[in-house]
Amino acid sequence: MAMIVIYLLLYLYIIYYDLVPVKRNKYNGVFVFNLITMSIAFVLVVLVGFDVMVPNPSDFIERIVKFIIG
Repeated sequence: MAMIVIYLLLYLYIIYYDLVPVKRNKYNGVFVFNLITMSIAFVLVVLVGFDVMVPNPSDFIERIVKFIIG
């Protein structure tokens, strides 16, 4: 549980010092992309904090590369 609180504080810090200026300068595309990416990462951190098995992303990446290469 302490890990989740530490990550929450870290994400709040990043949002305040990184995303707020991006939004203030009206870079809406960059803001939305960063917000979505950070949200997905935070959800994964919370799931790992609660000992939920998250899928291994390397398996998915390997399938994509094999599909592209043929």
